[in-house]
Amino acid sequence: MTSATSATRSTDAGVRALGASRRRDLTGFSLVELLVVMGIIVLLLGILVPSVQRARRAAFRTRQAADLQVIATGLEAYKADFGDYPRPDSAVPNSGAMILCKAMIGPGDAAPTSNPNPPQFVSGQNYATGEVVCDQATPDTPGAKTYVAVMGSPTTPPALTSTTYWAEVWWFDGADGPGHRKRGTQGQVYGPYIRPDFFAVDGMYLRDRAGMVILYLVANRTPPNIHAVGGYAALGSSALYDLRQAKAIFDTTDNTARAEMRAALGDYNDNGAIDPDETPATSDPYILWTAGDDKNFGPGSIVSGNGTTPISAANAKKNRTSINTDYDDLTSFNGQ
Repeated sequence: MTSATSATRSTDAGVRALGASRRRDLTGFSLVELLVVMGIIVLLLGILVPSVQRARRAAFRTRQAADLQVIATGLEAYKADFGDYPRPDSAVPNSGAMILCKAMIGPGDAAPTSNPNPPQFVSGQNYATGEVVCDQATPDTPGAKTYVAVMGSPTTPPALTSTTYWAEVWWFDGADGPGHRKRGTQGQVYGPYIRPDFFAVDGMYLRDRAGMVILYLVANRTPPNIHAVGGYAALGSSALYDLRQAKAIFDTTDNTARAEMRAALGDYNDNGAIDPDETPATSDPYILWTAGDDKNFGPGSIVSGNGTTPISAANAKKNRTSINTDYDDLTSFNGQ
């Protein structure tokens, strides 16, 4: 073999090796490598996404709690001016939320005029929760009354005579715009006790950052025996907390609303009393209550009874578990 032939073969081998090397360099990831990378990405997302969601929920609750504290400060300022906290008419469904808005901001007009404000009720029209209407063409008509939509209209809009969906509340408060007077249209204007631009105002309701109505319950002036049946939380004025002030928004069914609110307040067996194995969630002079991140008041599942006879211990345990695991409402007394 000549040296030229040997050199040529050597050169050919080098070229083939170089070509193979380049082909290897140009080859992409193998299927196994791609699956490994995708698995790592999925694993990282599985760790990151829940953490981001928890952080978002925590930030939301922190802001909500701060908002309730703003209202609490306003309530103390109101008490300093009037000697007591705003007191709703418990016989009027969900009057707590209405009196809270009226006392803290005073969104109504000074006095009735010939202007159709609030507008006249239209039969068959759907109204959103909080909307205010008049039963006459203009509110200055003698005998005119104003009403607030306690709940959004169902498929068939109810008449003003339905106390389930409408509450008679006088819209006028002696001062145009934010603030109100004790009587008439003369004298000192009190409030607003919170910044009107800080909260969404929907007619006669304050709404939280999620658009949910902020509920308000004020405690009985004369504290009853909370260990007696119906003495702690009940649909009646003799209890420490009269749930009628908020139950219409909490749930459309009285029994369910009552049981849900009682369980959240520490009465798990739905008898309205704090029994030896129960601890009251609060005895504060008032409660501010808003739905949590899920935009639903109360836990997802609750067992109710007849309101006076305790439900079974097994069902009371279910209610306690539901509150501890499936409940994210935010209140003024403990931030949960």
